[in-house]
Amino acid sequence: MRAMGRRGPPSGSAIKCISPRPASDLAPQLITHVETTPAPRSSEGVLAAIHADLAEKELLPDHHLVDSGYVTVANLVKTQFDSGVDLVGPTLKTHWYQAETGYDLTHFSIDWDAERVICPQGRVSSSWTPVQDAGKSLIKVKFSQSDCKVCPARACCTGTTRRSLTLHPKEQMQALFAARKPRKYRSFQGDVSPSSGH
Repeated sequence: MRAMGRRGPPSGSAIKCISPRPASDLAPQLITHVETTPAPRSSEGVLAAIHADLAEKELLPDHHLVDSGYVTVANLVKTQFDSGVDLVGPTLKTHWYQAETGYDLTHFSIDWDAERVICPQGRVSSSWTPVQDAGKSLIKVKFSQSDCKVCPARACCTGTTRRSLTLHPKEQMQALFAARKPRKYRSFQGDVSPSSGH
C-alpha cells in the first residue's frame, strides 16, 4: 500500500471517510490502493496500472507518496506527463565515493544546448555521445585525460585517468534533480524531504 495525498474531499460514492473532525480543504486526504503482483515484477512497473485504476475511480491524487522503488527517472517524467501526478518519494542514493567528496553529478554543470558538461574545477568535457543501453537512451560524457591527469582534485573525482559521466536525457535528468530537492506543500504539514524518506 502507498499513501497518496489529494486536496479536497475524495470523490465517489463508494468511499466513506470516518474522521473525528471534519475534512478541511487544506488537510491532506489519504487514499490507499493495493496492487498485488508476482514477486519478480518491480515496483517501477506497476505505477501506471495503479494510476489507471485510481483515475477510473476518479481518485487520482495530486501528489503520490511512494517509496524509492517507484521513484525512477522514467516514472518521474511519465507520471507528470501522462496523468499530472507529482511523484514524491526518496530517490535511490548514489553509493559512489564522489557523493562524499563533492564530485558527484550534482556538482557538475550540464549545458544541454552546447552538449557539454563543466566539472567543479571548471574543465569542459571533451566528448558527448548519445548511446542506447539495455533499451534506454543515455548520454556518455568524458573529460580529457590531459585535463584530469593534472587536476589537483583528481583523487576526489575519479580513480582513473579521466572522469566519465552517464546522463539520462534532459527531461529525465531535470525531473531527477527536482525530485531530490526538499519540497514544501501548503496542504501538508512541514517539509517533505524525498532524499530523507520523510
